[in-house]
Amino acid sequence: MDYSSFIKLAAAEISSLFDFIEENYPDIEVDILSDVLHIYTDAGEYVINQHSPTQQIWLSSPISNAGYFSYNTEKQEWLDKNGASLKQRLLSDLGAI
Repeated sequence: MDYSSFIKLAAAEISSLFDFIEENYPDIEVDILSDVLHIYTDAGEYVINQHSPTQQIWLSSPISNAGYFSYNTEKQEWLDKNGASLKQRLLSDLGAI
C-alpha cells in the first residue's frame, strides 16, 4: 500500500473509532489530538495512533497491553497478527471495564 493510502485509511479508522466511542459510551472521555486517539477510562488511558514506518495502527491499552494492527485489503479492516480486529479488541477491553 502506498503512503497516502495508508494515511487516509488509518485516519478514517481512528476517526470512526472516535465517533463510535463518543456515541456509544457517553461516560467515557475521548479526544483526538494530533491524529492520536485518547480514550480515558477508570481502568486507565488508551492511546491509538498511526505508525507510518510499519503502516500499522498501534493500540496501547491498560487492559490488554499493546497491539499492532495492519490493514487487510481482503477483509477491509485493521487486524492483528492473530486475525483479531482493532475494533473487536477495543470493544472487548471496554466491555471488561
